[in-house]
Amino acid sequence: MRRYEGVDTYKFIDPLLNDGGRTLSLITPFISTYYSRKLLAVAGRKRVRLITSGSDINKKALGMIHAGRRGVYLRVLLYLFALSALLFYFNLILFAVGVSAAFAAVLALMILTLTGRKAVEVRVVRHLFIHEKAYISETMAITGSANLTYSGTHKNLEHIDVIDDAQEIKRLSEHFEKLWSMEGA
Repeated sequence: MRRYEGVDTYKFIDPLLNDGGRTLSLITPFISTYYSRKLLAVAGRKRVRLITSGSDINKKALGMIHAGRRGVYLRVLLYLFALSALLFYFNLILFAVGVSAAFAAVLALMILTLTGRKAVEVRVVRHLFIHEKAYISETMAITGSANLTYSGTHKNLEHIDVIDDAQEIKRLSEHFEKLWSMEGA
């Protein structure tokens, strides 16, 4: 186990989020939109589960997580609409081809997304305040004071323990599973 005290906890937390493992389990009372984006990106490669509190501070970040990849569809449709409009302006035949390609691309994107796993699984604990912070992968875990927010990992003076002991990681994973299955979560 290594201990770190300072303002750069992201140097430990971000590599844990991006490691090559198959699972990522997170407990934190607060999450920012900055880390919501990171978790959505990671979720394409691994199972990501988050336990958090029902804080008003989390509403925007959790909204992003629940929206998942819907924003991708909108951007793709807007780009394809703009492309189709340009094609229509220059030539009607190209417009028909462009529209057909646009629908095929959107359909393919929808099929790829819908056949994948959920972006990020979230449990919001409402009957008590989760103050604990634990970030657990298969090969490393981090506990300490750093929330999963930009300030918590880049600006605030924090204390974390970086754990690479297999037994301790197993114990923390079991603790996470107990909280995950907690009634009322």
